[in-house]
Amino acid sequence: VVPMFLAKDGTRISSTRIKNSEIDIDGNLLSIDK
Repeated sequence: VVPMFLAKDGTRISSTRIKNSEIDIDGNLLSIDK
């Protein structure tokens, strides 16, 4: 079992969110302006 960690926005850190460049591996929100 892996503990769940929350990102800075209060939602869970997931590989999907990291792949979609929503957050980094530390849970920090990434800028949507690229």
